[in-house]
Amino acid sequence: MRHSYQLKREKFKTKQQENRLPKMKNILNLIVLLFFFITISCKENHSVNRDPIASKDNALDSLEKNIEFKQIILKCSGDDYSAKKCISEKDKVAISFLEKTISITIKDIVFKANIENSGELGYQMYLYGSPQNNKVIIFDTFLENGHLFYTYFYDNTSIKYLGKKEVIINEESSILENIRINKNKNELIISFGNSITDLKFNIDKSINSDNTSNISISEIMEKNKSNPEEVTNHLIFTKDRNNKLQINTEILSYIQKNTTAQQNQYTLALEKYVTHEIIKFYDDKNSPWTEEELIKIIAFASNTTDPLHKKFWKESPDNWHNGMWGNILSFCYLVYPETLWIKLQNQLKKESYYNLPYLKEMISYASEFDKFGPP
Repeated sequence: MRHSYQLKREKFKTKQQENRLPKMKNILNLIVLLFFFITISCKENHSVNRDPIASKDNALDSLEKNIEFKQIILKCSGDDYSAKKCISEKDKVAISFLEKTISITIKDIVFKANIENSGELGYQMYLYGSPQNNKVIIFDTFLENGHLFYTYFYDNTSIKYLGKKEVIINEESSILENIRINKNKNELIISFGNSITDLKFNIDKSINSDNTSNISISEIMEKNKSNPEEVTNHLIFTKDRNNKLQINTEILSYIQKNTTAQQNQYTLALEKYVTHEIIKFYDDKNSPWTEEELIKIIAFASNTTDPLHKKFWKESPDNWHNGMWGNILSFCYLVYPETLWIKLQNQLKKESYYNLPYLKEMISYASEFDKFGPP
């Protein structure tokens, strides 16, 4: 140490005046001594006192790697082991099962996925959430000797299909009661206990689910005749990943072509859905739609339902609530004449009635209604 210092000192002499050397020498000696004592102190205390910043980083790193998901209780309608719909109002999640399709709605955005096993022996739906508001959705369809799990992961922007895996259960005592889910980096681990092997999914290798489905519209409509709200309330007006309004015009066309005076369940359900959305926006102040989106929904729905109402209600008035219920545009005209009705007409003119064929005529027809009903 002293030899190294002496060499530096000799070089230093060649650049500085002799009268400054004593002062500089004292300063350098002081720096060396301070560095020596600091080094010794750090070595002695390293094993006793851990760096609090380093400890904090390690804790955060551990939290990021291992995330535990807690089960979210779902309220289901239908049979115990073949529910048609399960919801969690607090988390704004709804899961519906349509024969070979699962429809998952999270915060008004709808995702659909096909499943190969249609659950003839029964099925259950599970929902789990993490502190980061990620979600895991498990569709458990029963097999003769086990379970087939379809697993989905929601990352706050989209739903990813992680895959399906089969679990064989040979003993009746092996009941899936305590499902535990953890996320470790990019791996999702589902544990069952009871000596059943854990299921592991790589999130990075998942497949994004979208708003499309291979199942035909006619099949969906036939399966839900007795429960038309499953279609009208969840599948026609939805939002994409960018929170933009999407309209399923194929379903609207089906309703237009297949409604009769007696078979009008989808028409009435759609009318009811839209009028409730109007009330939620203007009266309850609790709507997922902007006013511009709501008016566009009214336009497309009324272009479908209102001509049908005009055509069929006199033929079967009892089946159309004596002509008093369901004409969407007349509802707008009679209930919100100074707010919605004015804004509706202005937006429709601005958008050239969205190029919808019956809308302009139905606006005129709605203005002929009064408190006693249709003209």
